[in-house]
Amino acid sequence: MFTILGYEEAVNSCDCCGKSELKGTFAVQRENGDILYFGSVCVTRHTGKPAKQVRAEACAAVEERIRMATAEYVDCPERVAVEAKREQTRLQGISVGVAFRNATKAESDADNQTRALIAAKFGLKPYQIRA
Repeated sequence: MFTILGYEEAVNSCDCCGKSELKGTFAVQRENGDILYFGSVCVTRHTGKPAKQVRAEACAAVEERIRMATAEYVDCPERVAVEAKREQTRLQGISVGVAFRNATKAESDADNQTRALIAAKFGLKPYQIRA
């Protein structure tokens, strides 16, 4: 029994048949917790699901992780702090450019670091978190 976790372009070789130079692979998890990466043919063979269903489940799994990561990120103190600093800076009449970036740099750096940590926790890229 396998659970489909998503589609991964960074892993381009199949753990089942060894085929390499794939455009990407489907991350699947065994019942024992092991995570494997299968090409499209092997994933359908091992799950017994048609390709269309595998793709739909992969998309749904990624969307759920994005939803959970976004929920965690929205409430984090670093995001609240950077938004407050940005608003404060805008009220001071600085809204764009180098001056704005410099005025909000410390808070932005902390926010970016937190976003990256949360994204990694959920197996995502920082830009995938929606906020």
